[in-house]
Amino acid sequence: MKATNDSQKINYETTQYFLGRNGYFKQSGIEVQNNNFGANVLLRPITSKKQIGRASLSIPYMHLSEFIGALQEINKAHKESH
Repeated sequence: MKATNDSQKINYETTQYFLGRNGYFKQSGIEVQNNNFGANVLLRPITSKKQIGRASLSIPYMHLSEFIGALQEINKAHKESH
């Protein structure tokens, strides 16, 4: 991603679900947004209707390496068990 408010969208091959304010919703992907103004990365669900869901997870830049490391550990453990 560029160092602006750009975002990337990742589309899933299978339907997933996210919990929003009004219950569970079908999720077809996730948007990863570089938010320079808030000094963080935002993760937001993409609904089955290809709309950005009304939920987000904020990851401060100073903890991004830890977050990525945790995801890599989970991915490694998953690959080893399958």
